Amino acid sequence: MQTSRMIKIIEVCLIIVLLTTVIASFYILFEINNNLR
Repeated sequence: MQTSRMIKIIEVCLIIVLLTTVIASFYILFEINNNLR
């Protein structure tokens, strides 16, 4: 029980980190495009 729960928590943390990195990269690209114009 404990190990499966830990794996679930780790999976959720990894998904959150991936989402935040993707959103941050898109935001940085958007800012660079605005600065170039």
